[in-house]
Amino acid sequence: MASFKGEIKSRALDMDIALNVILPYDHPHDDLPDPCRTLWLLHGQGSSSASWMRWTSVERYAMQHGFAVIMPEVQRSFFRNMAYGLDYFTFVADELPALCRKMFRLSEKREDNLIAGLSMGGYGALKIGLSRPEQYGGIASFSGAVDLGRMVEAMRPHISGRALDEYIGIFGPELQMKPEDDILYLTREHSKLPKEQRARIFVSCGAEDEMPTLYDGNVAYVKLLEELDIEHTWFEQKGMHEWGVWDEALRECLNDFDRVRDYHV
Repeated sequence: MASFKGEIKSRALDMDIALNVILPYDHPHDDLPDPCRTLWLLHGQGSSSASWMRWTSVERYAMQHGFAVIMPEVQRSFFRNMAYGLDYFTFVADELPALCRKMFRLSEKREDNLIAGLSMGGYGALKIGLSRPEQYGGIASFSGAVDLGRMVEAMRPHISGRALDEYIGIFGPELQMKPEDDILYLTREHSKLPKEQRARIFVSCGAEDEMPTLYDGNVAYVKLLEELDIEHTWFEQKGMHEWGVWDEALRECLNDFDRVRDYHV
């Protein structure tokens, strides 16, 4: 395996920003027969591009499954083109894949690309994956904010001061979810695509998760996937909003996608 930690220049953000990369070979000049399958792995609110490397066995899982792993930095942006801030959605959804495919010889085939994340990153993975269905064969959300509008409403009475200023900076003064930010809307739109153009979706959450509405929201989201006949896996776990849950979810997610891929092949 090869592992890199550094910075790249983003034109969408107009600044240098951190990036962590794992490649499933030891030398960049190795003559691999095909470009790499890629896992685009997103961090949560309060974490960073280095968090998956620090707190999970992602490098070992990448080696087992033959994935390159791209872990970008998005601060606390909710992967959004912020109301008063930077264009993080454009950076991760459009600029980053084009840049990394040139730099690291990554596959452009949608069936070779999986986007996943935890908490805020689970929301981001669904938002980006459902908005760019031509790019991703799989989407995975671990303890993700799948119904962010409902969560913000539940939290609104307790948001004040600096935290309120932050959320206004991200979503605007009314804290309203636009259709392009609403996972439930994006999922319904995704279901209108032909089945062969839809992503497979993996959803997991700890049954004791303490974040407001999170577990119930994920259970309801899985029911929506069933109603819409979208191919999916629901992986319910014991545990709370913590790294042990997310490490287990990542391992099971990669196993799940490989099983389905081998079946279809």
